[in-house]
Amino acid sequence: MLGNPEYIQILVDPNRCLIAIRRYHKYTKDVLKVEYGKDGEFDYYSNPLLDRLSGLIENVDKTRTYRIEGNAYKDEVISFDMKDAVLVELQDNEERE
Repeated sequence: MLGNPEYIQILVDPNRCLIAIRRYHKYTKDVLKVEYGKDGEFDYYSNPLLDRLSGLIENVDKTRTYRIEGNAYKDEVISFDMKDAVLVELQDNEERE
């Protein structure tokens, strides 16, 4: 979808409950440098961002996990509609913390 960008930009539209991740070509103060793991994937964690995003989902349980399907546009941007967040059910062998 986005390939392996060196930088990404996270954009949030709270009025429309949308989040977008855009590949970016150079470093600026508004982008994140992507640090890839050995498997070629990366994770990004931000408690302040998650707190703000969770406010866009009605009746969110902050102790649970949600999945949101994204839409890709020209391999440059992936957008997510927070209104489409679906609660991920725990597997039989998993316990809730």
